[in-house]
Amino acid sequence: MKKTHNIRSLTTVLALTVLLTGCAASSGSEQTEIIPNASDTSAEASSEETEDVGYVGVDFATTDVYGEPVGPEIFTENKVTIVNVWGTYCGPCIGEMPDLQNWYSVEQSKESGIMIVGIPYDVDASTADEAIDILRDNGVTYPNLIVDDGLYEMFVKDITVVPTTYIVDSNGNIIEGPIEGAYIDLYHDAVLAYLDE
Repeated sequence: MKKTHNIRSLTTVLALTVLLTGCAASSGSEQTEIIPNASDTSAEASSEETEDVGYVGVDFATTDVYGEPVGPEIFTENKVTIVNVWGTYCGPCIGEMPDLQNWYSVEQSKESGIMIVGIPYDVDASTADEAIDILRDNGVTYPNLIVDDGLYEMFVKDITVVPTTYIVDSNGNIIEGPIEGAYIDLYHDAVLAYLDE
């Protein structure tokens, strides 16, 4: 009897942990299909251009949710970038946004070279308003990018849970991740460990 109770308790705790830290990233009718940005021209970029800046990550040319163009410079202009893939339907994703925003604000004021970038994987340029509303409601000012082919390949294609977070160096290398679930302390520790190397 006691053994059965312990197993049920453990199962309940594990289920609650999953529910509180992340959301399924696929197989739901309420979720939007991931559609890479149709204006992606990354295939046209030459590897010679990439080598000139020391960038080895996936090349991409997308926009943020407000329509402003963004490319690999979002990584190359910073020592380290935290890439947080999230969903508009995901409570834990939205719940960690104020903490990410606070961290972003502190790092930007110190000019530390640490950047935070969001990727709302379930919107495209035509449906970005839903993401924009969530970002505004949570006071988020860090960049949030529309998924294009390059970002899809690098950060989105293999995720099963959101939020999923990656730590990326200035050359576009993923140095930590995927970190599945809302664990801002793990992101912070990974960044500090990398910068201390």
